[in-house]
Amino acid sequence: MESAHNLAIDTILIGDKPLTEFSQTLPIDSEFLKMLEMNLETLSQFLEERILDNPFVEMDYHLEQFTETLQEASRQHSLNLKNELNEELEDGSEVEQIRVQQSLEGYLYEQIMLYRQTPIRDVMMLLVELLDEKGYLPYTTTELSERLGVDEMTVLDGLTLFKGLEPTGIGGYDVREVMMLQADQDALAPLFAYEILDQYYDDFINQKYDKIQSHLGMSEQEFEACLHYYQTLRYVPADLFAVKSKGHSIPDIRIIQEKHQLKIQYHRQAAARVCFNESYYKEMSVVNDPELAVYLTEQTDKYNQLARKIRLREELLMALVQVLVHEQSDFFSRVSNNVKPLTVKTIADIMKIPEGYIYRILLNKKIEFNHHIYPISNFINLMYSVGREGLSAFNIKSKIVEILSHSQKDLTNTEVVNLLRVEGIMISPKLVSLYRKSM
Repeated sequence: MESAHNLAIDTILIGDKPLTEFSQTLPIDSEFLKMLEMNLETLSQFLEERILDNPFVEMDYHLEQFTETLQEASRQHSLNLKNELNEELEDGSEVEQIRVQQSLEGYLYEQIMLYRQTPIRDVMMLLVELLDEKGYLPYTTTELSERLGVDEMTVLDGLTLFKGLEPTGIGGYDVREVMMLQADQDALAPLFAYEILDQYYDDFINQKYDKIQSHLGMSEQEFEACLHYYQTLRYVPADLFAVKSKGHSIPDIRIIQEKHQLKIQYHRQAAARVCFNESYYKEMSVVNDPELAVYLTEQTDKYNQLARKIRLREELLMALVQVLVHEQSDFFSRVSNNVKPLTVKTIADIMKIPEGYIYRILLNKKIEFNHHIYPISNFINLMYSVGREGLSAFNIKSKIVEILSHSQKDLTNTEVVNLLRVEGIMISPKLVSLYRKSM
C-alpha cells in the first residue's frame, strides 16, 4: 500500500542535496492542481470530504492541540512584531519590514522601475492602474491610447513590455492571451502549445482536435502533452498575492535556526495524516464475495492515487522552500533584514518544473521563522534590484520617507510625486500611495 506522507523529508538541513527527484512524475489532473494550491487548513478540510466514501481510509488530525499551537504562534508573533518594529540594524540603517504583505501592484512597480525612465515606462506605470481584479487588461491598443492620451505606438511598446512581467500572463486581453503569454514565456512548454492557442484556438475550444493535429502535423502523444499542459496554466494572474483568508496564521513550513544551522521543517503537527486501515481491509478481504473483491480493489486504487498526490504535494512544497531559503540565505541566517531579488522564473529554472506549478505551490502558503509568520509570496520581490538609472524600489521608498519626514505639512501623493520629479525620479501617485500604506 502507498504511503501518503514522505516523512524522510520532514526535516531538511540547509546544505543538504537539493530535492530534484520526486516520488513520481508530475501528474496533470485537476484534483492534484487544486491540492497544490491548498494550505494545511484547506487541505485538511478537502481530505475530510475526499475520504468519506472510502471506509478503509483514516485521517488523524489533532484539532484541539493544533488550535492551541496556532494561538501560541499568533501570541508570539504579535509580541515579537511589537518589539521589533522599531529595531535598527547594527550599522544604523532602518529595518525593512518584510512582514508587510507583498502586493500585485508593488511587485509590478518593482519590475517596471528597473526600466530606464522613458514615455514607454510611463505607459507601463499607468497600465497597472487599469488592470481588472483578475489581472487582465481588456482594452484594445486604440482604447488604451484614448484612455491614456498617448500615441498608439508608444502604448503598443509599453503594453508589449508590460505583458512580459511577472506574474506570467499579467495584462492579457482575455483567457486566450493569458494562456498564450504563459506558454510563450515557459521554456518547458510542450512543442505546439503556443501555436495551437495562436492559430487554432476556436478549433481547440470546439474540440476539433483531428483538424489541429492534421494541420500542424502533430502526433497523438504531442497533442496529449499540450492538453495536459493547458491544465497547469492559470487563468487569474492576479491570484499570486491575493489574501484569501483573514483567519489564523497557519504556517505550512517552519524555518528553525539551531547552533548556526538552518532547518526546514514540514509542519507535520498541524497537518492531517492519512493512512490505510490494513487490519480492516484484511478482515474484509477474507470474505468470499466476488462483488466485495471488486469493491476492495476499487477502494485500494482510489486510496493509492490520493496518497501519491498528497506525498508529491509535500515533496514539491519542501523543494520550493529549500530553494527559497537557499536564495534568501542572508535573511534566514540573520545576516540581513532585507530579502534579495527573487522571481518565480528563477525558482522554476532551479527546480526545472513549469512555472504553473510554482505559482500554485506559492499560493496561500505561509512559513514561520523567528516567531514571525510570512506569506511565502513575500519573498518573491525585486525591491532591491537596481535599475538602469541606479535606483531601486527601496531607494525610492526611502526618498518618500525622507520627503514626508522633513515636510512641515501633510503632503498629498501628487505633491510627493512633484518633489520626486525635481530629483529626476518619475513615478505615479498610485505608487506613492502604495508605499505610504506600507510604512
